[in-house]
Amino acid sequence: MTKRWVIIILLILVVISQGCRRSLPIGPIIWKYETGPASSSIISYNGKLFIGSENGYIYCLDEDTGNLVFRYKTHGAVWSLSEISDGKLYVGAWNHIYCIDAVRGNLIFQYETEGDVYSAPQIYNRKVYAGSTDGYLYCLDKNTGTLIWKYDSNRPSLVKGSLFKGGGIYTSPAVYNGKVYIGTDNRYVYCLDSKTGKLLWRYETSGEIRSPLEIDSGRLYVGSLEGSLYCLNGDTGELLWKHKADRGIQSTPVIYNDRLYIGADDGFIYCLNKNSGKLIWKYKTEGRVQHSLIINNGKLYTGSTDSYLYCLNMDTGELLWKYKTEWIACSLKIHNQRIYIGTSGDYFYCFLINDR
Repeated sequence: MTKRWVIIILLILVVISQGCRRSLPIGPIIWKYETGPASSSIISYNGKLFIGSENGYIYCLDEDTGNLVFRYKTHGAVWSLSEISDGKLYVGAWNHIYCIDAVRGNLIFQYETEGDVYSAPQIYNRKVYAGSTDGYLYCLDKNTGTLIWKYDSNRPSLVKGSLFKGGGIYTSPAVYNGKVYIGTDNRYVYCLDSKTGKLLWRYETSGEIRSPLEIDSGRLYVGSLEGSLYCLNGDTGELLWKHKADRGIQSTPVIYNDRLYIGADDGFIYCLNKNSGKLIWKYKTEGRVQHSLIINNGKLYTGSTDSYLYCLNMDTGELLWKYKTEWIACSLKIHNQRIYIGTSGDYFYCFLINDR
């Protein structure tokens, strides 16, 4: 081989190498922190990140460096975190609802239930709402933790032709316009008065409800384990439409303009018209899509149990890229062109996104 051909081949390899570097959609790892298996959503607040772990700790990390700011030990696995309100972080861990000072990491109050609190606490009008697997929806004073009311969904008569008592609450409530909505394992959606806990209406679905409820413009969106996504009138409980997936729905509906995006246990990511439920597009992953989808700069991001992070064109559903990770154990967080990922392994990761 002549010297000229050697130079040409080397130049081609350099060009290919540079092209590959430019095409990398994600990376490098900016930092990682050992938290143990992630078990809650990720919350961002004033330059800090909050994540819960199966080891019982709530970790507060510096968003830029990944350095530990503080950690707080709960009674057991941390299942859920709320958005921060007035400097307070509300937490579901084991069978407790906690309120933690988001600056200092001090305990403000804790409230014990009779079941696990997978339900992410929701804040509305100086009250905190959270469900428990004991079947109760709890309404507490957001500053003191004093019980204001609780609603019992453990009523056998609600399940027609069945002795199943049911009613465990695994999912997060939605609160809107003086009403609080919950879904339970007895297959019902309940609408309650947010001040008194009085039942306003209920709607029976065809499966247990593990998908967090979402309300938009007076319409309530609910996924169930039998694979249907329901759209209900938030005032009356009337069914407006439903869309059927092949397997259960556990992820949170995400709404952007007139579209609704949701993942399902059949591995598909669905894009629907939010007003009619008509399918616009769907994309198949190789695992279950159980966590919330994230929209950022016209792109849709999600993780799957196949251990890939997916990035899709949100208009067309076209795959832009996918990236192999550890098993993604919670919903993603994107902020300042960084993506934060909690995994089923020991580490919590911060990556740079290079797909602008």
